[in-house]
Amino acid sequence: MALAALIFASHVAEDEELMPCAALPLAGATLLEHQVRRVVRVGVGHIVVLVERLPVELLAALDRLKRDGIRIDVTRSVADAADRIHPEEDVLVVADGCLADASGIARLAESAAPAVLALPDQPGFEDFERIDGHHRWAGLALLAGAELHATADMLGEWDFELTLLRRTLQSGASLVAAVEPGYDGHAPIFASKVADLDFLEQRIIAGSAGFREGWPGRFVFPVLERPLFARLARGHADAWWIGVGAVVLALMAL
Repeated sequence: MALAALIFASHVAEDEELMPCAALPLAGATLLEHQVRRVVRVGVGHIVVLVERLPVELLAALDRLKRDGIRIDVTRSVADAADRIHPEEDVLVVADGCLADASGIARLAESAAPAVLALPDQPGFEDFERIDGHHRWAGLALLAGAELHATADMLGEWDFELTLLRRTLQSGASLVAAVEPGYDGHAPIFASKVADLDFLEQRIIAGSAGFREGWPGRFVFPVLERPLFARLARGHADAWWIGVGAVVLALMAL
């Protein structure tokens, strides 16, 4: 069965005036770009983004994703979002500002709908929505497109995201572990400000280095990479300047 995704992107960040959480910077991209690329890797072929406003940062992120051939529909209302999804598609719902580990998303996508990504109800996860006496919602759910349409039709003044979650749970959804025991990945996060992404960004930077050979790679390069890459990831670098820098370094090497 075809798999679509509905990503909520309307909540405004606490420390950024009128900027959606989805537009917060993360390792050289935006949070939305990381969300989209992770669901694409598990087989999602059609993505619907539900937004209230489109600042420049979010428009630029959507343009970059579309240039990479990713099919994205941008919608402003619940009814419009539901109309873009076929009733016979399964839908991967991603909560506003949520970024889950790739392995957890893959396990959810391989499950039979309805299913919910869950965390144990334990210290450290108090900010996550409680779904029963032992679990909290990790920010993702899998449901049938027909159920999404039915929820949109009866929504009224209720919150669409939470209403989808409650109806999915009421329909007997299975619970899928967001993080397997002993796994050294990151637990899902709900980003509401820039600082919420700092730790995750450092993990992405550290993981991008790969295996290091020789003492310069192990001891010298990391000292330079960490501050420089973090600064570059939070800013904007024109490709022309990167090219000039490469030429200058090549000449210095000669």
